[in-house]
Amino acid sequence: INADKCFASVPISESEESQNLCSAHAYRVISLSLYNNIWQPFYSEKTMLHPDFITLLVEIATELAKPGTDGSTSGRSSSVWTALTTRALESLSLTSLTSPPLTALSRPPPPPLNRADKVIDDIFKVLLPLVTPSDVEGLQNELKTLANNAISLWRSAQTDELKITISPTLNLANREEWRYTKFDPLPPSSPAGNGNKAELIPATRSRIFTLFPRVTATQKVSPTAEPADGLPGSWPQPRDEPRTIDMCIHTGFGLPEWSPLVIRGKEEEEETKEDLRRQI
Repeated sequence: INADKCFASVPISESEESQNLCSAHAYRVISLSLYNNIWQPFYSEKTMLHPDFITLLVEIATELAKPGTDGSTSGRSSSVWTALTTRALESLSLTSLTSPPLTALSRPPPPPLNRADKVIDDIFKVLLPLVTPSDVEGLQNELKTLANNAISLWRSAQTDELKITISPTLNLANREEWRYTKFDPLPPSSPAGNGNKAELIPATRSRIFTLFPRVTATQKVSPTAEPADGLPGSWPQPRDEPRTIDMCIHTGFGLPEWSPLVIRGKEEEEETKEDLRRQI
């Protein structure tokens, strides 16, 4: 609970609600660790030790994406620079980093972790108490494979002309898109046949737990030359602005705090606490 406050209302028992909630929050913890340690622009073994580097690189990319002096807004300069910079960061060796000299009062820095190890470390800080000791090594290996695959995929995405955006926040308006029916089944239709009943969202239970983030891609298509209307043989006229194409790669998965599963889990946890108080 100290490592993740969301587990404060999750019952730890043999009930089906407990098992489903623990699984759902495990998805959330794993996805969040991947987002924080991998799915960030310019994040690599070289920059993970120096967050200021990432901030500077993002500022440069943003500046390059601004309209040029001729008013063009294709964003190609930013895309090319981002791709080349990402490739360079991936090829740089972590050992080339120079640490500042130690003073008498300073402590030696901890051994550097690569991104995959950092993912596993963050996940186990939260989920280790839920893992059977005999399953720890196997889970570590599975998470290592998952993290390395995520790094490889993100590296390819960062060096492509598409702008990939990963959002850990899910929009309530897209409720049916990110609904994860394994933990949050569709409600029964109303007797009148008018579709599903409208959800009531309590003000005290309005959070959405993101089990997997939303992934979108944006592509800017350069303007194409077109002949002038009604003037055969005339010089082509370029379009003024490039077209922007937005694509949804993954809608994301979420579990709302007002869902029946979460409510039943909170009720079970309260009952367990009440039983303990009576025993004391």
